[in-house]
Amino acid sequence: MLVEKKCYSKEALDLFQSLIIDKLKTAKEDLLVLEESKSNDTNDTFKQFDKDEREEDVKFKLNKILRQRKFIQSLSMALIRIENGTYGICHCPICQGELIPEYRLKLVPHTTKCIDAKPA
Repeated sequence: MLVEKKCYSKEALDLFQSLIIDKLKTAKEDLLVLEESKSNDTNDTFKQFDKDEREEDVKFKLNKILRQRKFIQSLSMALIRIENGTYGICHCPICQGELIPEYRLKLVPHTTKCIDAKPA
């Protein structure tokens, strides 16, 4: 018995790819701004803060940079899934390979799971 592989049409995948590329471009630009703002902080700027506030500010900026890098990596992996034909297929055990709804992919194009599999 031949099992039909579930996947989105070429047109839908092209739309998702375009959406992801746009988001990736914006995310990379945002990362550059974050990294520049971190490196542009001077001691003069920090004179107004005490030591604890400076450390919290640095931690906050570093966390934002790390989250942005992770987001960029997730978007890049989504492009790879488009190329290898696995984009839009839910990886949760509940769905067993069903397609993630289009509306979810439009909102979160780097997702690998349906909304039912998303942790609460």
